[in-house]
Order: sequence, then C-alpha cells, then structure tokens
Amino acid sequence: MAIWFKPFPLEQARERGKDTLLEHLGIELLESGSMAGLEP
Repeated sequence: MAIWFKPFPLEQARERGKDTLLEHLGIELLESGSMAGLEP
C-alpha cells in the first residue's frame, strides 16, 4: 500500500532530502516506487 497519492521522480525525492536528516545520516535514495535506499 503506497503512502503517496501519485508517483514522483527519484530526483525530486533526492532534492527534497537535501539539508534534512536523510542527508545528515548519509541515507541515499536508490529507486522510486518501493523507495529503496542505502544506509551507511
């Protein structure tokens, strides 16, 4: 079950993650849809 109402580009998600906890923790978003990510 998706928590978003419509799909969005991966680059948009990466841009919104700048200067947030994602960036501080070094979490990288790898794919859209399932929102897979890479943690350090």
